Amino acid sequence: METLHLFNLSRWASTLVIALNFAIPQAYAQGGKAEPLRIQFQHGRSSATVAGKLRGDQQAEYVAGAMKDQKLTVNLYAKPTGSITVKVKTPDGADLELKPDSKQQWSATLPGDGDYLLWVVRSSGNSGTSLYKLMVTIR
Repeated sequence: METLHLFNLSRWASTLVIALNFAIPQAYAQGGKAEPLRIQFQHGRSSATVAGKLRGDQQAEYVAGAMKDQKLTVNLYAKPTGSITVKVKTPDGADLELKPDSKQQWSATLPGDGDYLLWVVRSSGNSGTSLYKLMVTIR
């Protein structure tokens, strides 16, 4: 009877391990890193807007496909003002230098074809919350 009890415990533990493997979210299984959200442009449109809320040192990541020599323009609206910044990486992982067009707008001519990673980063290290709206234009 004791052997039967150990067999049942072993079977229960195997079932638990299997269940945990299926219950762990994909992002957690990859070390907590979620995939960036793809910016979707409606058919015939060259602009799309995303919005969100960041707390503490959180950041949001987006990706948008573009081709060499297209112009990327980002408009960023944040509350509180100045609490959010945008960083862009090229398809090969280099930083893309955005030139200011106005107080809330930056642009750059894209150096190559592929997916560009846009990081929306809370620039204030203080506790609290920042709201943002990011309009991305690729022409």
